[in-house]
Amino acid sequence: MSTFYVRNMTLKDIPFFITQCEESARDRHLHSDLLTARGSKSFEKDVREVLRLHAVGQPSAHFLVVLVRASDERPAGFMWVRSAEDLTGTRCIEIFVVHVAKPMRGKGGGQLLISLAIEGYGQHRITARCYPASALMNRMLRQRGFEVMGTSERGAHYLCRLPS
Repeated sequence: MSTFYVRNMTLKDIPFFITQCEESARDRHLHSDLLTARGSKSFEKDVREVLRLHAVGQPSAHFLVVLVRASDERPAGFMWVRSAEDLTGTRCIEIFVVHVAKPMRGKGGGQLLISLAIEGYGQHRITARCYPASALMNRMLRQRGFEVMGTSERGAHYLCRLPS
C-alpha cells in the first residue's frame, strides 16, 4: 500500500483534475458532456470559481481535495463534495466526484477519500451517484453504510448514508 495524504485543491491542480475527469468520462464514470469542448470549458470554469472563492476565504458549498502520494508528492486522485438535494428534495452532502488515477488504484486512496467524507460529514445525510461503470465505487460506498435509494433509466445508482 502507498502512503497518501490529502490537501486542499489549488489552481495548480486544475490540469491534473481536468485530465483525470476527462479520462473518467471516457471510461463512463462521469458524464460524457466533459468530453465536449463546451462541457469541458464550463466544468473547468465552475472548478476555477470554487477554488477562487476558497482562496479569498469566501464561504462555498463545495469542498475539493487532492489525494497526494507521499513518496513523490504527486497528485494521485481527488474528491469533490458539495451541498445538494437528494432524490426526495432533502438537503444533503453529496460526494460529487471521487477519483483515483489508474496507476494508484487498489492502494487505499479511494478508501481514504471516502473515510474523509464520512468523518467530516457523518452527522449529515450523505449521497452519491454511481454510473454503471463505477461498480467498484458503488461496492465501496455500500460497504460503508450507503444504501441504494434509486436507479436512473440508464442504470446509475443513487446512494444515501443516513446521519450517524
